[in-house]
Amino acid sequence: MTTVLFDIGNTRLKWGVLTASGEVAGAGYRTHKECESDNYAAVLDTLPGDIDRVVAVNVAGRRVAADLSRAIDEKAGLDIDFATSRAEACGLSNGYDEPARLGVDRWAACVGAWTRYPQEALLVVDAGTATTLDAIDSSGHHLGGLILPGLTLMGRVLDTSTSGIGTDGAGADDPEPENLFGRNTDQAVRSGALAAICGAMERACRVLEGIDQLPRILLTGGDARRIQRQWHYTVENRPDLVLEGLAALAGAE
Repeated sequence: MTTVLFDIGNTRLKWGVLTASGEVAGAGYRTHKECESDNYAAVLDTLPGDIDRVVAVNVAGRRVAADLSRAIDEKAGLDIDFATSRAEACGLSNGYDEPARLGVDRWAACVGAWTRYPQEALLVVDAGTATTLDAIDSSGHHLGGLILPGLTLMGRVLDTSTSGIGTDGAGADDPEPENLFGRNTDQAVRSGALAAICGAMERACRVLEGIDQLPRILLTGGDARRIQRQWHYTVENRPDLVLEGLAALAGAE
């Protein structure tokens, strides 16, 4: 049985194949614009010919989901099984008041983190279009999370919503970790966005340490490496964490 996994994010599509050992192999990604330009042909060409099942998490909306569903139907004659956030899965309990309202990508990332590091306190940071932080205690309880604009979105909002800043920071390089303060507006915007996310991470760690939950920090998402370079402490970058969690969810059904 060959299961293909899709992580349909706000900006890009990621995919991989679930192996017999429960790992994710052959992971790749394309932006939604790239996928639309060739009707998913480049994605479909990478997939095995003997697909039995397709499972996905989707936060990009109905149109993108429908376009991918049509492409998969034409290639393999299969419907996509879209995962949803639940009250409990794989030994992890969902901390939201309404579990179904937790973003399914966040839920999958948390499940992926917990199945890899059970009985550990965890802070799961997904740095994409939005940046999310989710806390898990060592008993397997998701404690809730934080949602911030992503690095690019922070700069874009400053550029479009102010009259005097006039830049999104894209003209500057990321600062060295020891050089926090920008010497021009591009640098200040870029440094400010990175500092905001790192500051949220530091605050989350302090709060968790205050309840005797020293967290292992897992980073994922398109901007994970940028944040990792600014972080002074131990952090693990797992680019395919959402797919790993989706693999665990698919195997549990």
